[in-house]
Amino acid sequence: MGSDLKKFVNPKFLKTIDPALMRTLFVRHFGEDELPVAFEGEAPTIRAALAAHFEGTVAGWNAGMVADLHRVAELGTSEGMQLILNEARRRGVVLYPEPEPDPDDAEAAPIRHDPKHVALHTYLLHHRVFEAAADFHALRAPTSPAEFRGPERDVGADLTEEMLISTEK
Repeated sequence: MGSDLKKFVNPKFLKTIDPALMRTLFVRHFGEDELPVAFEGEAPTIRAALAAHFEGTVAGWNAGMVADLHRVAELGTSEGMQLILNEARRRGVVLYPEPEPDPDDAEAAPIRHDPKHVALHTYLLHHRVFEAAADFHALRAPTSPAEFRGPERDVGADLTEEMLISTEK
């Protein structure tokens, strides 16, 4: 499980994540006065401190933060992002306000959001949307086909008294 979190909190993620969002996550687990990472200064400095914090083993991380990161990692995929966006749309929640248009740039490309960032943003700031999307994700998660496979096909259940007694032995 630790390697899954290491993949989630990778250098690319840490170099692009909004430091204010990470600060919100850290405050949630450490409180305002006991943050293990300094969130003052320029974004590159904060991101370097975050990278240093997450270099250690997962066993040394705050247990609550590990649990939160596991939850976020579940929906930190393109499929998870689509579930989040669908749920936000269904509930009428605006995850990200529309940016002010730049009058000098008529051909500005739309902002592209990373699924991990959207999942963390939604988990921290729109928790009900996140939980509903996580529920849909759990329902859609494929079960193992081996659970339903038996040695023979199209066999009906035999619940006769004789069969029930033989299985109790």
